[in-house]
Amino acid sequence: MKHFNKVIVELNGQAEEFCLATNNGWGKVVGHAVRIDNYHFSVVALQDFFRISELDSGAKMIDIKVPTSIQSYDEVMNFISLVIVPKVVSLIHEVNKKEPGRFEREVERLVKHALETCGVKPPTKKVML
Repeated sequence: MKHFNKVIVELNGQAEEFCLATNNGWGKVVGHAVRIDNYHFSVVALQDFFRISELDSGAKMIDIKVPTSIQSYDEVMNFISLVIVPKVVSLIHEVNKKEPGRFEREVERLVKHALETCGVKPPTKKVML
């Protein structure tokens, strides 16, 4: 667990299978879980970018291009810690700065929308690689 400017961050190094909300229902992907304060996200490598999604709704938050120099597990974990986490923290702060509590309300709206369009979300599972 790391503290990032008074923000509590946990990055799970164990790969997990997540379900992301898509136009065709729940799509299964493998990545890593990140908790930032009370919010939970998945970080999934797709082609040449990482997709960061809110975990409960499976909704896409942001895509971040992956440098071609990143090859190893340790480099991926460092990239998530040093690049992705600060960008997501900044996104949460920007949304809440305009209107306190807005990010949480948006997550609640996305969870409701995912349930209506995709049905009940399948559980997250640990993956043995």
